[in-house]
Amino acid sequence: MKSVFLAGIGVLVSAAAAWACPSPTAAGLGQFEADAQILRRGISFEVTGGGATNLAGCPTAQPAGGGASGFFLTPPHMTLSLDAVVRRTVFVGTRTQSGCDPVILVQSPGGTWFWNDDDRFRDAQVAFQVDVDGAMNIWVGSADGAPCDTRVFVRIIERDNDSNLPGAPGSPDDDDGDGGGFT
Repeated sequence: MKSVFLAGIGVLVSAAAAWACPSPTAAGLGQFEADAQILRRGISFEVTGGGATNLAGCPTAQPAGGGASGFFLTPPHMTLSLDAVVRRTVFVGTRTQSGCDPVILVQSPGGTWFWNDDDRFRDAQVAFQVDVDGAMNIWVGSADGAPCDTRVFVRIIERDNDSNLPGAPGSPDDDDGDGGGFT
């Protein structure tokens, strides 16, 4: 299990990024490689989400159907270079112990945008099938733009292992609030 700590970085960049929308061409604040073996175990990282740019005003960073909102930075919090993950379902979710409201925005290696706010209580999560290997960008925003300290989990959903499905006991997003064994 890898933990990547990026707490506080988002606050330092937010003033400079106030004028721009989330951009997949901006260098990720954290950049790592991940293959199927790493993502079966899962990775997590702590971030301070939020930002000055309202996603509702960013037509180039909208998931299909639009309607995405929240406040984000320009650079992604994390860029994962995925290898050997094609045809697998990847889960990205937040676990927040504070009173803030995280929002996530993910661009898959194939260029598809995914967004979520409050899928499980106030935490956000998305799951999608990876169509091509390459860069996956993850932004963590907040509903109101205020700083939001949260932990982000990324893993492959193994359908043959019930404990690895979202919401299952021991998964990162189970309801007991312990982070599902990801520490």
